[in-house]
Amino acid sequence: MRLEMTMRSLFIPLFALLLLGPARGQLLEWRAAIVANASGGATFTAIQSLAASSPTAPDRAFTCGHFTGSFAFGPGPALANPAGQDGVVVRLSNAPPWDIDWKAHATSPGDVEINDLSIAPNSEIFICGNFTDQIQFSGSAFGFIRSGGPHGFVAWLNPDNGTWLGAYETPGIEPASLVALPAGNVVLTGPGTLAARYSATGAQLWSTPAPPGTSGWAHVATDPQSAHAYVMTRRPDLSSNDVSLTRLLLSNGNVLWSKSMGSPGPDSTGGLDVAPDGEIRLTFAADHPAPRYDGILVPGVPPVAAIHTVMGRIRPDGSPRWLVPVGLAQGPGSLTSADLDCDSYGNAWLAARFDGPWKIESRIETGNDDAALIAVDGTGLLFDFHRSTGTATEKPRGVAAPIRKLALLAGEYLGTGSTFPNRPPFPARTNPEAFVTVASPVPVQDHYVFRPAGTTPPTPQQLADILDQAGLQVYAIAQNSTTGLCVSAHATPGQINALTSNPNLTFELEAGLAANGRNPDAGWALGRLNDPAASAAAVNPFSYPDTGGEVVVYLIDTAIDQLAGWFAGNANLAIEDSTLIRGAGDPTESSSFKHGTQVLSMLAGPSCGAALGTPVRLVNFDIYPAGPSSYTTLLNDAILEAIDHRATNHPCSPALICIASSSSAPATSISVSAALSIALSEGIPLILSAGNLGANATNYVPQRYASTGILCAGASGTANTRSALSNFGAPVDLYAPGSGVRAVDFSNPTGPYDAFSGTSASAALVAGIAAVHLSVNPWQTPGELESAVLADVHRAAIDLAQLPAAGPAFTGSFSDWATWHDLAATDTAADSDGDGVTDGMEFVLGGDPCTDDELSPVAFSFDGTTSELSFTISAVLHDPAAPGTLRDGTTWEVRSSPDLSTWSPAAGTFGFGSAASSRIPVTLTDTPVDPACFLRLEISHAP
Repeated sequence: MRLEMTMRSLFIPLFALLLLGPARGQLLEWRAAIVANASGGATFTAIQSLAASSPTAPDRAFTCGHFTGSFAFGPGPALANPAGQDGVVVRLSNAPPWDIDWKAHATSPGDVEINDLSIAPNSEIFICGNFTDQIQFSGSAFGFIRSGGPHGFVAWLNPDNGTWLGAYETPGIEPASLVALPAGNVVLTGPGTLAARYSATGAQLWSTPAPPGTSGWAHVATDPQSAHAYVMTRRPDLSSNDVSLTRLLLSNGNVLWSKSMGSPGPDSTGGLDVAPDGEIRLTFAADHPAPRYDGILVPGVPPVAAIHTVMGRIRPDGSPRWLVPVGLAQGPGSLTSADLDCDSYGNAWLAARFDGPWKIESRIETGNDDAALIAVDGTGLLFDFHRSTGTATEKPRGVAAPIRKLALLAGEYLGTGSTFPNRPPFPARTNPEAFVTVASPVPVQDHYVFRPAGTTPPTPQQLADILDQAGLQVYAIAQNSTTGLCVSAHATPGQINALTSNPNLTFELEAGLAANGRNPDAGWALGRLNDPAASAAAVNPFSYPDTGGEVVVYLIDTAIDQLAGWFAGNANLAIEDSTLIRGAGDPTESSSFKHGTQVLSMLAGPSCGAALGTPVRLVNFDIYPAGPSSYTTLLNDAILEAIDHRATNHPCSPALICIASSSSAPATSISVSAALSIALSEGIPLILSAGNLGANATNYVPQRYASTGILCAGASGTANTRSALSNFGAPVDLYAPGSGVRAVDFSNPTGPYDAFSGTSASAALVAGIAAVHLSVNPWQTPGELESAVLADVHRAAIDLAQLPAAGPAFTGSFSDWATWHDLAATDTAADSDGDGVTDGMEFVLGGDPCTDDELSPVAFSFDGTTSELSFTISAVLHDPAAPGTLRDGTTWEVRSSPDLSTWSPAAGTFGFGSAASSRIPVTLTDTPVDPACFLRLEISHAP
C-alpha cells in the first residue's frame, strides 16, 4: 500500500485578534502639593516612598535636600541655620491628608549637601552627600570636623522618629547616589569612584575606579537579588558628552560590561532603576534628533532641533528590549528627566521637566520650564502624564512610585505662578524653594467601554483621540469583525458627562471581574460526582473513566504555576505556557497564580482532578495582570485569543473554555456577549462559574449571557443544596460541589490538600466532566455537549452534576465526524483534504481531515527474521475490550497472503500502545516462514 501525502490547510480564522492599543497621555490632577518655607532657599534632591501596609501604617514618603536660612516645613519649630547650607531629611505620611511627621537636621558652619536617599531592607533611611569644614547630625553624637572639602559621608536614621542612628565618612569619594543593601551595607557612586561598597561599620569593601574623563555621576541601582550594581555616568567621547551604563558585580566591584548612549550633540544623564522583573529602565537626554544606545538608533524621534529624552528597557546582558522617545517634540524645546522609579508592576515613573511644545501621544502639551510626572509601562507605552502650569520654573529632582496608586515628585521651583492642577498655587519665591507633590492615581476613576456611533463612525485611532482629548486615559483597544470596535478607558464622572452629547460614540460602564473562589478542608466532593449519596464525613472513592481523545481546555483565569512538577503527577495533562492579557500600565509578566493553579488542580490535577483519566491539553490566558481584579475588556480579549489559538493550533481538536470569574456588581458587556457567541459559532462550548454573591446570576457578567452550549455551574454544599454563597437563577444550569473541595495547597503542593470554596470549584469540576464527555464524543456541538452533561445530573432540590464511573457512552458515527469537520461529503471513499488518504481511513486511523496527516498511516519493516506492521487507530474509536471492533461498529483486520490472491487472517502478536495525539499505536509482530508475505489492513465501515 502506498499513500501519497501533501500539506494543505482548510481552516481560516474568521476574526481579527483583540489588540491592546497604545496608551494615551492624559492630564491628571494632584492630590497634594506641599511647599517648604526656607528663608534663604531650599531644594529636595531625592524622594523614596513606602505604600501603606496596614491602617496604622499609611503611605509614607522620605525626602532629603538642603537649605539656607531657616527651614519651616510642617509642624514643629523651624530648623535654624545661622550660616552656610544645611542638610535636611523629612518624613511625610498620608494620615490623611498628606503632612510632615518629622524633620532631621544635619548642620554645619560650612555647607552640607545631601544628594540621595535609600530605604534599606529593614526600613532604615540611608542618605549620602558632602560637607565642608564640619558636619553635626543634630540630636546625636555623630559629627565630623574636616577643614576644607567637600568631604563625603553616609548616614542613616530611624524611619519612625527621624533619630540619627549612625554616620561615617567616605574619604576620597563624594557620594552622588547610593543604594542601601541588606545588613547595613551600601553601594554608592560619585566623584572619586565609579562605584564603591561599604559595610555597616563604614569599612570600604571595594572601590572600582571611574574611567578617565568621567564628568558626571548620576545614579546607582541594584537588581532585586542584590547581585549586580548598575551605574549611570557621563563622560566625553570624541565628539560630545555621552552617557554610560556600567554593570558591576556587587560581590567585588568587577565590571561586567559598559554601554554608551548619546548622539552627535551633547547628551546628559537621566534616571535609572531596576524593575522587579530584573531588567533596567533608564532615560537619557540628547540634544540631537538621532540618539543611539550602544550604536542602535532610537526609532521615532522627530527630526526637530530640541533636547529629546529617550527611555529604554535594557536586559541584564546590556541589550535593549526597546527604546522609545518620551514625548515627541513639535518645535524647539527640551524634555529632560532627572530621576526614575519603577513600581511593583514594572512601570517606570519619570521626574521630568519640559519646555516648548511636545506631543504626549495625541495631546499637544506646551511647557514653560514646567514639572511633569510621566509613567511608561513595561512595553514602552506612555500611559500617565501629570504636569504643573504657570510661569514659574520647576525643577523636579526625585520621583517615588512604589505602587501604581502612589507617585510623588520632589524638587524645587523659582518665581511666580507655579500651579499643580487641583492644588492652590505656590507662593512666589525669589530663591529656589523645595516642594513635594503627590499625584492623583488613575485607579480611583471608573472604567468605561466606548464604541463608535453616528453616520460616520470614528476609526480606532479617531475614537482613541476623542477620548484622549477629553482627558480620559485609554486602557485597551479591541477590534473584531463580529464584536466591532471598543475602547476601554479610565474616566471621571465629569469627563463622562462631557461626552454624553457626543454623537460619534456610545459607552457603558465596564464591569470589574473577580475570581470566584475562597479557601479551608476536604475530600467529599469528587465522591459526589459518582454518587450523590456519598458520605460528607469521609474521603470517598472516586472512579473516573480512562478516555482516549485529547481535549484542549482554555482556562481564562489567573496565570498557572506548575508547582515544580506537581502537575506532572497526571501523565494525561499537558500544560502549555500561560499568556498574559494586559492593558496599559499593567505588569508585563504575570503576578497572580494561585486561583488559576487551584482551579486547574480541581479540573485535572493529580488525585483531586475530575478529569484525571482524560488527555487534557491546558492553554492558559491570564486576565489578572495586576492581581485580584480584572475587567471585561481583558476577558473579551482572552476569549477571542482562545478562539484564535484553537483555529491556529488545534483546528480539529475538541476544545472548551472555562471561565471562573464574574463581575462583582450587576453589569452588562456587549463585547463579552459577542465574544461568547463567536466561541459557540466556532464549535467551542464554555463553562462558567455562577458567581459568589448569593444573587441572581441574570444580573452579572458573563453569566447573564449563558445560552445553549454554555454550562453555568453553581455551588452545592454537603447537604446537596445550593451553597449560600452561590449565585442562582435562569443562567445556572447545574450545581457541583463548591464547599471544601480538595485543591492543591499552592504554598505547599506536596503537603495536605487545601479546601477550596466557591463557584470556581464548581466550574472546575463541571469543566472536568465536560472534558470527559468531549474526549469520548469529540464531535458533539456545544449544544449537544450541554444536553449530554445535563442528561446525567441527579435531580433533587437542585440539579447535581454527575460523572458515572464508566463515563459517558460513545454516540458518534462517521457522519458525525464528517459533519463536525465541515467536510463537503460524508462518503468514506472521499478524500476531502486531497492527501491520498480517504476520509474513511482518516476516521479509523485517527487522521486529520483538516490538514495532511503528519504520520504515514501504515508502515512495514522486516529484518530478515521478524516482520513488523505498524499503524494507528483512533483513540476515540478504540475499544480495549474488543480491539477489532471500533466503538461505532466499524471493524478492522490485518490479513496476509503469500501471492496477493489468497488472503487469511495474519499470524503474529498485536501490541497496543498508549494514546498520543488521540491515536493508539498498533503493532503486529511476526516471524514469517513463507519466502513471500503480503499484509493488508482491511476496514469494514459500520452501516
